[in-house]
Amino acid sequence: AEYMGIQMRFITNRVCPFAHRAWLALEAKEIPYELIEYDLVDKPADFTAIYRQAYGHDQESNGKVPVIDDNGTVITESALIVEYLDRKYPSQGQQLFSDDALKVFKGRIFVDNVSKVLAPFYGVIKGTVDIENLYRALRNLEQYIEGPFVTGETWGFAEVISYPHLTDQRLLLIPNFSWEEAKTPKLKAMLDRLDEIPAFKKTYMGPKWMSNTFAALYEKRGETPILRKFD
Repeated sequence: AEYMGIQMRFITNRVCPFAHRAWLALEAKEIPYELIEYDLVDKPADFTAIYRQAYGHDQESNGKVPVIDDNGTVITESALIVEYLDRKYPSQGQQLFSDDALKVFKGRIFVDNVSKVLAPFYGVIKGTVDIENLYRALRNLEQYIEGPFVTGETWGFAEVISYPHLTDQRLLLIPNFSWEEAKTPKLKAMLDRLDEIPAFKKTYMGPKWMSNTFAALYEKRGETPILRKFD
């Protein structure tokens, strides 16, 4: 769907799950955009400059993704970008925030619990945390999935914000990760459904790409993560 006069610039790096949230929202809302990708280690001056223009930027940082420039309105912070896009373009694409207050509440509870997956994920690939801690954080999500999607029959912001952290292109980076061991049938079934939706499919880079890109990023930082090798 073309929206006349939209000039949306999306500043990202596809390895970043937070930036993936904003990318998913742009696709879900069917908003035309220009994707501009920047290195997250060797940050060029123009990236730092646009980041520092963004409402919500961290003054200690020389650049984080995502940033969107919506025809001169420059903002950062991934979850807030998702909400901004849904409110700014309500009649376009998928409605991400339900009119049902309880569904929004339940979606936010799910997202809060997804944040508990992040520390064990990074701990496992750094070799400092046992994988069982990650499985526990994933199993905790089962209780909050009420239907095909988090709050029932339709997907929205909760899936857009959480998918980047739960998809195979991240969890399969862990060499011994197994969905059988995770024992999360509702979560796995929901992720499989999301994989088939165009916005999710278009923004999915796959485990092999992610593993190679992740390894290169960590190498630039002088770290060696424990990653699954793909042929």
